[in-house]
Amino acid sequence: MNRLMILIGATAALCGTATHAAPPERQGFAIALRLPEWTTRHFDDPTKAQQHAESVKKLGAEVRLDQHADHSDVTYRCVGWKSLQVESDELAHQWQDWLKGSGFETLHGHDPDHEQHAHHEDHGHEHAEEHTDVILVRTADWVSRHLDSQQEAAELLILAKAFRCDVQQDSHGGHFDVRFRCPQWTAIDFPSHEAATAWTKWLQATGFEVRHEHSEVIQARFDREQLAH
Repeated sequence: MNRLMILIGATAALCGTATHAAPPERQGFAIALRLPEWTTRHFDDPTKAQQHAESVKKLGAEVRLDQHADHSDVTYRCVGWKSLQVESDELAHQWQDWLKGSGFETLHGHDPDHEQHAHHEDHGHEHAEEHTDVILVRTADWVSRHLDSQQEAAELLILAKAFRCDVQQDSHGGHFDVRFRCPQWTAIDFPSHEAATAWTKWLQATGFEVRHEHSEVIQARFDREQLAH
């Protein structure tokens, strides 16, 4: 899990006060992550506790490390969305497993085809055996959002990149413009129907075209399409 690019702090996604929109950007494979509530992990080994504290701190979390007589407590939170960029989709899913195991909420878009869904099980990812709801998202053309909050604009950029969108950003007169385009369908996995439903409403309100289906429904469709060919 080395060789990764971490965007520390959502405000880092918006730089300067450009008067013209920057060229579209999309690089690597991005994971959006957050942990709004304080969470604590207990470690018997103080070295492992220190390593965990340093890892979540690099991701942009606030961290407290408390040493006790027989164990160490690492307490941390990450209130706003942060972005973790890695070099492959396989690494992205490995990092998602670690992040979820550490208490983080994560979002990562991937190809909604048979091979992409199958490779979770091939590589032993824990979430391969979990029930998930899958949302498919895309935008046929550029979508523009005009925002007053730099934080809100920066977090929208982080999420759009996690959904494999091309993005543009601009700022002027205290306002922030975010443009994104995701012409190809992207699959996003959610741990429950309730989570998928809540995100469907946000995605539609933000300008995405959305399909909400169970993972097995998508798998069956792509299996039929492959047999047809």
